[in-house]
Amino acid sequence: MTTASLRSGSAAAAIIIMLLLSGQSAYSECIKGDCLNGYGTFVFDSGERYEGEFTGGNPSGTGTVNYPNGDIYTGQLAGGVACGKGVLVFADGQKYEGEFKDGLRNGMGTNIWPSGDKYVGHSVDGIRQGTGIYYYTNGDRYEGQFSGDKFNGEGTYYFGSGDKYTGDFIDNLFNGEGVMSYADGSIYEGHFENDKKNGRGRLTLKNGKVQEGIFLDGLLVKDKEEAGEKDIKPAEAASKWPPVP
Repeated sequence: MTTASLRSGSAAAAIIIMLLLSGQSAYSECIKGDCLNGYGTFVFDSGERYEGEFTGGNPSGTGTVNYPNGDIYTGQLAGGVACGKGVLVFADGQKYEGEFKDGLRNGMGTNIWPSGDKYVGHSVDGIRQGTGIYYYTNGDRYEGQFSGDKFNGEGTYYFGSGDKYTGDFIDNLFNGEGVMSYADGSIYEGHFENDKKNGRGRLTLKNGKVQEGIFLDGLLVKDKEEAGEKDIKPAEAASKWPPVP
């Protein structure tokens, strides 16, 4: 099982909760209470049902929205839009609890998937953005920067096996400079590309033996003396040594 497959989590759908009463058809109606300035229950012809506080004919304050597809939002609203703290439970079992703005996940919150995976951190416009922690049910976890719903920037990936990678990430993969500490005591310091040791690096084995030079897909292809001081990139190394399947 590769780190790439471990980190291919799905993202929660961004749901906008827009319930303005103006312009609703005759089939939409207030079935209980005060749906202008008070507490009431309003049913929309599109199938949504809102129960909660109203201001000026709009859901504002605290309330609950039930969607036809089974999704349920409970929390704060402003002008008919989810804004503030709330809980969004999806019909498939996914759950988000945290901050909303303009009907989308914005700010700090917690996402829990039916699989048991969990994200605790920041979101912007419905996607993971900023800093956060992603927990996997297999015991792995990632702590660090997110961008575009993926691991991007600096972070640390902890494996359930005891291995640990600290360094640069691009699109969920180890890419750039980093340090891999293995459970057996071995340590690799150097360059990574697509989750593998690629480029200049230094591997210190648990017995103290050191391998230093140019790595290609995890294997040392040129030692320090052969490589010299020139920083050979993985693509250059590949042309001088057959890649190992």
